[in-house]
Amino acid sequence: MSDSSILSEKAKVILAQFPGPMTIRPSKWRMLAFFSPLFLLAAAGIWILWPFRLQLREWLIIGGFAGGPLLLIVTLTAISLAKDLPRIMLDSEGFLLTTLLGSDGSVGGM
Repeated sequence: MSDSSILSEKAKVILAQFPGPMTIRPSKWRMLAFFSPLFLLAAAGIWILWPFRLQLREWLIIGGFAGGPLLLIVTLTAISLAKDLPRIMLDSEGFLLTTLLGSDGSVGGM
């Protein structure tokens, strides 16, 4: 391994087999399967509480503690699925990790 490159010779041989940068992403179905129990739990909670004829104030209290975080999770999951995030792009210079909050920068050799 030379001083100018962090990649080993074996890594260089593997990366040379691919014509350009390679992108690795998680499956959208796996992400949906991972978050679907949470969505089903929220739907079951609404279904259980619906017949009790709660007042608006009670719905707001329940929504603030349960609905607010759930809405945030649903929104972030939808944005991640739409933008095809997270992903890792591999090239001969290293790899670039891109998440919902932006790029974490290139890691690897210069």
